[in-house]
Amino acid sequence: YLWLTLSFTLFFSVLFNRELGGGIWASLIGGLSYIIGDFYWSQNATVVNVLLVQAVLFWVIMMILKSSGWQKFALYVAVGSLAVAWGWLTTVVYFGNLYIFTTLFAFVLFLGIKHGKIFFYRLIVALALMFLIGSLIGALQLVPVYIMAQFSGRSAGLDYQAAQGYAIGFKELLNFVHLTSERGLEAYLYLGIAPLILLIFSFFSKNPFAKFFRWVFLAALAISIKGSPLFWLIIKMPLFSYFQGAARFMFVGAFAGAVLVGFGCEHILSVTIIKKHLKIIAIGMASLMLLAMIVFRTQATSYSVLIAMLFLIAAYLIFTLLFKKPLFLPLLTILTILDLFTFFYIFNAPLIMDRRSYETRPVTLEFLKKFPGRVLPLFVDDWDDSYYYELLNKSITPSEKDAPYMFDLRFQTYFPNFALLNSVETVEINDPLLNVDLGKLLASIGTRQLVTTGGEEKLNKLYVKRDDGTDISIVERTEIFKERLPLANFLGIRYILSPFRIDDLRHSLELANYFPLYIIGGSDKPPIPVFVFANPTAKPLAYFTKITDFKSDPSEIYKSFKESGFRDIIVECKACKPQSFTAEGKIFLQKKENGLVSLKTQSPDEQFLVFTQNYLPGWKAFLDGQKVPMYKVNTVFPGIFVPAGTHKAVFKYDYWSLFNPKWIF
Repeated sequence: YLWLTLSFTLFFSVLFNRELGGGIWASLIGGLSYIIGDFYWSQNATVVNVLLVQAVLFWVIMMILKSSGWQKFALYVAVGSLAVAWGWLTTVVYFGNLYIFTTLFAFVLFLGIKHGKIFFYRLIVALALMFLIGSLIGALQLVPVYIMAQFSGRSAGLDYQAAQGYAIGFKELLNFVHLTSERGLEAYLYLGIAPLILLIFSFFSKNPFAKFFRWVFLAALAISIKGSPLFWLIIKMPLFSYFQGAARFMFVGAFAGAVLVGFGCEHILSVTIIKKHLKIIAIGMASLMLLAMIVFRTQATSYSVLIAMLFLIAAYLIFTLLFKKPLFLPLLTILTILDLFTFFYIFNAPLIMDRRSYETRPVTLEFLKKFPGRVLPLFVDDWDDSYYYELLNKSITPSEKDAPYMFDLRFQTYFPNFALLNSVETVEINDPLLNVDLGKLLASIGTRQLVTTGGEEKLNKLYVKRDDGTDISIVERTEIFKERLPLANFLGIRYILSPFRIDDLRHSLELANYFPLYIIGGSDKPPIPVFVFANPTAKPLAYFTKITDFKSDPSEIYKSFKESGFRDIIVECKACKPQSFTAEGKIFLQKKENGLVSLKTQSPDEQFLVFTQNYLPGWKAFLDGQKVPMYKVNTVFPGIFVPAGTHKAVFKYDYWSLFNPKWIF
């Protein structure tokens, strides 16, 4: 799927460059550099679609500019609308669509100034129709996302410090001139050596399109720099404040850079003083490569600089020996293709997992299938170094060659696909739309991500910092977790997974005997132990409970729940009068499906039933077939009143109810 989508991306990128006046070879090199420059995104099936959408939409705008008649206008608007819809429905990174729209709008303004009002009106109407129609189709996903966002920590936007994550420091700019095996910010900057030379030459071009995309490229780069005042201004705008990642503007910057590569190629073919400039550019790039080795001082950097230097030498020889000859551009194209494949394997090869990793049933899964229940991975993290500390007694960061080894640990504990593919009920979550109320509670027991504004006292997994910057030890973290075990009980966490044995935790919390499960880590390294701690006091999916108090203010409820040591049950209800419940009775689970839970209840008196699923729009409760009101319990779970006797309680998630105007408006 990735290769198919990237092939279409290359195709439409080449078409767009051709519409701007580029030759076939120049356009092909530009298209290839677009894929290289956005390689960080092009390795992900849920993101790569936006690369295609960007290329298609820019091509559509040029076709509308050059065509006449309403039939062609309608045809291209339809293509653009489908591209917009595809972008909304197939991606989880909505910022890409927002950045594309902004850049497209600037492009339409530029074309209007260049070609006159009539063309501007035609293009602006086309752009508006494409995003309106495409977004209406995309509403199938956009509306629920928008509704959930109102309950998330992003509802008020991110502050400058939080939003600035993934910004590029000045030393990272050195990664323009050499390959990288890293997966961080470095991957946002590399365009390929031959394309980079052509990009530099595009700055000599006086073509008006080259000038426009030059400004787009420079603006994207300026926004991406750490501490950028331009980024500070942008996140003050509506919608932009929802998204983190200054350097993510290089998503459109790489596209603009690819267009400039094409113009650079056309420019060098039209001038005769190329060799003089080339010598200066080559010396400058070589100097920056050497500087990169001095600044980063790692073996990986030296290796990548050496390979990049070979590409620079090859490009220089092609320029000097074959310039103006028929083989010049084909050889530059071949060099760019080789650059792409080299970059692909250096960047991705250590992290490409055999499909058998997914087909083999993990040992943890075997256990959890036998003993189902909600799971919390404790003291592990996304780029987990646990086995270095626990098994090898080293404090160094794992190298890229150990990535498959680390993958095994992540995959068998909290890797998202592990949970989704195998229906493992985990509270570990990496969701930017995480419900803000639940997020505060999850942060207290060690989930890896909290997106609430202002934060909350956080029990981190592996790296917990004191104010002085030092690490809190596993023992100290265990003591913190011990105080918060009642919260884990309330959240229904039946099993705790950790690469640490933490016997003190087991004894002090009276957890059941742990089960050591061993993951084979490779012939040259010991197996990874994953310890499973059973928590017999975890609450079930649904249960009757006593109620400590009724309150109407959610902030007061959270405060009281926390002050009680996460033991009280406080229900949000304005009209409810204080009453006591015995919590006596039985609940039988009759059916449990995705979005549907059916229960049979028996009780001698009226009771209050807690349903331990995230309280979010879409859930509805029915008692004996009649819809009944739900009340929020401790700010996160729904609950209902159940009369005495035998009853059938059903909780159903209704996706289409999210389209109710009361939620949207």
